Amino acid sequence: MARFDNVKKILVITLSNVGDVILTTPVISCLRQEYPESEITVLAGEKTISILMNSRTIQEVIPYNKHASWLRKILLVFKLRAKKFDLVADLRNTAIPLLIGARYRTAMVPDRKTIPMRARHLSQIRELVSTIDRENCFDFFSQEEDETAMAKYKARLNGAEDKAFVVVVPGARSSLKRWTVKGFAWLVQYLYQRGKTVVLVGNEKDIEEELMSILRCPVVNLFGALTLRELSAIVHHAEMVVCNDSGVMHLTSELKRPVVCVYGPTSEEICGPRGSHVRIVRKKLDCAPCDKAECVKARRECLDDLPVEDVISACEELFESAANHAV
Repeated sequence: MARFDNVKKILVITLSNVGDVILTTPVISCLRQEYPESEITVLAGEKTISILMNSRTIQEVIPYNKHASWLRKILLVFKLRAKKFDLVADLRNTAIPLLIGARYRTAMVPDRKTIPMRARHLSQIRELVSTIDRENCFDFFSQEEDETAMAKYKARLNGAEDKAFVVVVPGARSSLKRWTVKGFAWLVQYLYQRGKTVVLVGNEKDIEEELMSILRCPVVNLFGALTLRELSAIVHHAEMVVCNDSGVMHLTSELKRPVVCVYGPTSEEICGPRGSHVRIVRKKLDCAPCDKAECVKARRECLDDLPVEDVISACEELFESAANHAV
C-alpha cells in the first residue's frame, strides 16, 4: 500500500554528473514501486539526459542547467509549478519543492558526506515511501533499444558472443582519477593473450592515440563511436568492464555486470559500487584516498605506481567467480 494517497504526479530532482545521476536511480525505482500508477518526471543535468531517456521507469525528463541565468531558473520554476506535482523528491537540496507548492516533499538535509551516496539518497525518501528496496530495478533502456544498439556494433565485435568480450575504459572525467595508459596497455595485452576480445571505449582522443601506439595486439576500438545509450547496451552485454572511478563504473555496477574499478584519490567507501560483481583495486598509501582536487605530491603515487598485476588479479577473481556460477 502506498505511503500517500492521490499521488498522480511525482518530480525527482537529481544531479548533474552521469555517475551521480546513476547513483540516484534506486530512488526513482523505489518511487515507481511505491506509486506504480503515478507519472514520474525527472529534473536532471543536461549532459545526463540521454542516460534517462526512453526508460520505462519514468515518463519525462526535463534538463536543468545549474549555470543558467536567474531568469531562466525562474522560468523553470514556473514551468514546474504549472505541472502541479503532488510529490517531490529533491536530491539536490534546493528550494524548488517549496516554490512549486508540492503537497509531499523531502526535507532539506545537511550534507552528510560521510554516508555512502546511494544510501544517502535513499534515506532522503524514507518519509515518502513505506519500504526502501535497495535493489535497483531501474529500466535504463527497452529491450528493443538494447538489441538495436548491439546489432549496430555486432560486426565490429569480431564475432564475440554475448557476455564474451571485455570492455576497457581508460578515461575518466578528471585526469587525477585515471590510471596510466601504459598500465591499461599491459592489461589489454594480457586479456588478449588470455583469449579475450577487448573493446576499447572512451572519448579522450589523446588517450586513444597513446594507447593505440603502444598496443601490439588486435582490439575493437570504439573510442568516440558510442552514444551514452549505446555504451549502456555494450556494457550490458559485456563479460566484464575494467575502468577508472567514472560514470561507466557506476553504470556497469547498476546493470549488475562484473566490474573492476581502479581507484586513486577518491574514496570507494562513499561513492564506490558494492556487490559480489565488483572488485576495487587501489594502492595502499597513507595519503590515499585524499579526495583532493589536486595532488599535493610531485607525482600521483596512488595511480602511477599501481601495478598491473593487481588489476589482473582482480580480473581473474571475477573470471573465476563467473566460471563457478556457470557450473
